[in-house]
Amino acid sequence: MERSGKDFRRNLALFITAATATFGFIALLQVLPMPWFVIALVAMHGGIVLFIVSKRRFKKTGFEVSRFYTAQYLMLLPYVLIMLYAFATRAGIVPAFAEVKVVVTLVYTVLCAVFTTVNCLRMKKELERQYIIITENDAKAGRLVVSS
Repeated sequence: MERSGKDFRRNLALFITAATATFGFIALLQVLPMPWFVIALVAMHGGIVLFIVSKRRFKKTGFEVSRFYTAQYLMLLPYVLIMLYAFATRAGIVPAFAEVKVVVTLVYTVLCAVFTTVNCLRMKKELERQYIIITENDAKAGRLVVSS
């Protein structure tokens, strides 16, 4: 398989874009009124599609990155709980603490930004390691190796 250092750099950039879009818009979902809520919801799902596309591209070029995607997906779960709380307050099931919800959302979003940055840095380091191994194996097998 022909590959270059650009393969993982492009896919890493796509992963970072996906994370930024997904977490940015899911945070906005917590505070936006209609019809902006719907627009942010569509944009957030666009970020999820970018996650899927980038993961497939990584797999196609032979890179193993599943654990980095799993970390990102797990960080999305608390947002689902926050959204369920918002729906429950609108339905009158639980009391509304709007200020607390906004603060919790903002604090969690900052934590996600930090963890996503760390995850991306670790992913870049791992991709560089895998790229060296893959190109060495390709060279040993006599395959064409395209450098960056």
